[in-house]
Formats: sequence, structure tokens, C-alpha cells
Amino acid sequence: MRKVKIDTINSFYNTNDKMSVFDLANKSISKFLEGTTLDVSKIGYVFVATASPDQLAPSLSQLINKRFTKELSSAVFVDVVQGCTGSMTAIELATKLSGMCNEMCLVIAADAAKNAVSGKNVNQDSFGNGSFCMSIVPSAFNEGVTNTFSFQVGDCIDVVSIKIGHITAQSDIYKCVNSDDFKDKCGLILNKKLALKFLKKAEQKLIDLISNKLIEVPDIILPHHASEYFVHKVASVFKKIDITTINCGDSVKNCGAATIGIILDKHFKELKNKKVLFLGYGTGAVVNGISWKM
Repeated sequence: MRKVKIDTINSFYNTNDKMSVFDLANKSISKFLEGTTLDVSKIGYVFVATASPDQLAPSLSQLINKRFTKELSSAVFVDVVQGCTGSMTAIELATKLSGMCNEMCLVIAADAAKNAVSGKNVNQDSFGNGSFCMSIVPSAFNEGVTNTFSFQVGDCIDVVSIKIGHITAQSDIYKCVNSDDFKDKCGLILNKKLALKFLKKAEQKLIDLISNKLIEVPDIILPHHASEYFVHKVASVFKKIDITTINCGDSVKNCGAATIGIILDKHFKELKNKKVLFLGYGTGAVVNGISWKM
């Protein structure tokens, strides 16, 4: 399989405006199209990840396809709805298709996570809204993915639940219901007790994977930022084996599937020539990782 590289990444982030997921995605895609030197008409696949779609159908990828038909005229669009880890799945699929088929691919992720959490929820301030757009292209150099892994802690599967689509659906269908009451039952809900159990069970598995060299030992780990508290927990795990973890603290909130890309965009230049482990975890009690030589 050919080596591939991340050619460009653009992101958009906010914690205040109640933008739709579609509008969040448009922000990053438009920035990408304005700045890229790639011939975007030759992009073969577009993977679109979200945990909080505005609606079930037409899907987010179909809405993006319609909006950018002229620019992305040859692309096949694929939705990935797997919560926080969905963008990791999308990145892995894009790298493999790019390498095997010599195709340029896009990975787009967008989530209005803060908008999907009830104002009554004590965890609401841990969430934000954002998106990213990443191009993955074949490379002639020694770059790209060296390992991938994925596992599930099955008895923690309800660590995050979202019982219905994004709250814009609620505004049309459930007008008689108070917005926060509705989101309290059907919006994005993080079970902190299960989250702690999930991290504890995942901790030893991750250390074993690295210690036994089942995945390449990274220079640095770029984790999903579920919250400032959980990032500190993740960092403390890897500090035991002398691996540095990127920690954006409170400057990047949990934007669901978009979080990894937003953080990568902030640190993209400084990660050049480093071995980086992208670490996703969350919804479905899934942990997935991609080791990448940048």
C-alpha cells in the first residue's frame, strides 16, 4: 500500500453561537477550498463524521454534496455516525483508500455538541461546537499510517447516549416541550461514573499495546478531549511510560467527532516529522488509535 500524508487541515471552533451542524461543516470546508492547491475535482471520496446530525435524512454528507457539487463533482460521499470516535474511523478509511487506490480523500467532521446538551446538565460547559476538513493524499515520502487499533469495553457501552438527532429536529417536532427538558432526556448525555470505569478498563489495554510493541511507540499522543478532567486522566496514564500527551486544557472543549481535528489543526506544524498517536475514545465505549508518521 502506498504511503499517504495529511496535506491540509482546516478547522472552525466556537462555544457560543447555536449554529447548525451543516453550517459548522461549511465553515471548515470553505476555508479548505479557499486555501488548497489540490485539484479538488479529483477527490475520490469524502467521509463525513458527526455525533449530532441536524436531521437523519437527507444526511449531513448529502447536504454537503449538494452545497459543494461544483467543487467536489467526482467524489463519493460516505456518512460515519459513531459519536466521538467517528472521525477516527473516517480517517482510517480515508488513509487506506488513498493508499490502496491512489485516491485523494477528504475527511470532514462537524458537531454541535454544546447545543445538544441540556442546560440542566452539569457537564454542559465541557462541550463546544466545531468542525474540521482534512485532505489525505498519496505521498512519495516515508509518511503515513504505521499502525491502527480498535477495541471496545462492552460493559460501558452507555457511557455516552444521544437518543435522538440534533436539537433542530426538536424545534420542529416537539414545540410544546421545554428545550432543556427535552435535551435532558433525549440529547447528549455523558455518564461520568461509566466514563471513569471505561477509562480505568481501557488504561491497561493501551499500556499493554505500547509496552508489547503491538503499536509503534509514539513521540507524542494527541487524544480526544472529552473534558479537561479526562484529558488529565489520559495524560497521567501515558506519563507512566514516559510519553507526552497534547493537552489543550480548557481552550478546546469537547466537540464530539470534530475534536481530534480541531486539536490537530492547532498543533499541525509542530508535529512535522514526529510519530503521533491519534487516540479516540468515547461513544459506544470504543477506543481507536492511528499511529502516524507526520
